[in-house]
Amino acid sequence: MNAIEVYNSVQLYIDRSKGARYYFQEINKAVNDAIKMHIDDITDTANQNKLSGLDRFQVFRDELYTLMKSNTFVPTVVGLYNTDVLINHINFPADYRAFAALSLTIDGITTYGRQTYYNERGPILECSFRKPVNTKIYFLEDSTGLKVYRGITGTISSSSLDYVKQPVEYNMGNELNLIDAGAGVLSLSTSYTAFEDSEYNGIIYPSGTVFSTNGVLADLTSGQVILTSLLVTIELPAKTHPDIAKRAAAILAGVVEDFQSSAFAEKESKN
Repeated sequence: MNAIEVYNSVQLYIDRSKGARYYFQEINKAVNDAIKMHIDDITDTANQNKLSGLDRFQVFRDELYTLMKSNTFVPTVVGLYNTDVLINHINFPADYRAFAALSLTIDGITTYGRQTYYNERGPILECSFRKPVNTKIYFLEDSTGLKVYRGITGTISSSSLDYVKQPVEYNMGNELNLIDAGAGVLSLSTSYTAFEDSEYNGIIYPSGTVFSTNGVLADLTSGQVILTSLLVTIELPAKTHPDIAKRAAAILAGVVEDFQSSAFAEKESKN
C-alpha cells in the first residue's frame, strides 16, 4: 500500500463516521509507532525463544526482509581475558535496530558467532571445554556494539554483520500539502496521488491512485490530490501493512471517547 492507501485503511478501522478526526501528524505518529511495535514483536520473540544462528536469521529474513542489511567491518582489539582469549569489538552501524547474524573469517576459516549473555559469559570463559577459540567464537551485545570473544592467534580477514535496520519513517505529508480542485493547480510532467476521489482529464481516480500529468496538462476538475514525491510509505513487506494499519488505528482510538473503535481495531489486529 502507498501512504494514502495506508491512511485510508487506518480510517476504515477507526470508523471515522463515529470516531474523532485526526491530524495528519497524528496519523504519521501512530503508524510509525505501529511499525516499531511490529518489528519489536518479531525481534523480541526471537530473543525470548533464544533463536540464534541460521534460525534467527531465517525468521528475520521471512518477516522483515525489506529491512535486512549486511555490513562488513574491521573489528577493533579491546584486550585479553587472562592470557588465552582475545576480545574484539564491533560498532553498530548508524541505522542498526536488531541483531540477525555475525560471521568472521579467521585464517581462512569462516564461522558464525554464538550469542552469550552476561550471566553466561564467566562460566564460558572459565571452562576449558567451552572456552572461545577461532572456530567457536562468542559475542556479547553492549550499548555500542558487539564484544567478540575468540582465540588469541590468527588474523581476521573478513567479517560480516547481518542486522535489521531502522525503517524509514512513514509520512503522508500534512494538510497544507493537499491541492484542491481548480484551474491551473497542477504542473506538467508531475506525479500526483489522489487523496480523495478526483477527476483529471476526464478520468476519475479513486483515493490512493497515482497518476501523472506527462504529455498533457488539464485542470483538476474535482477532488483533492497531493504530490507523490512528498509521500513515504511503510518500508516493511506489503503483507504486514494491513496489520500495521489496524495497530495504528488501535493506538489512535485508544482514548475513552473512542473506546468502541479501539476495541474493534484491537480485535482486528489479532486476526
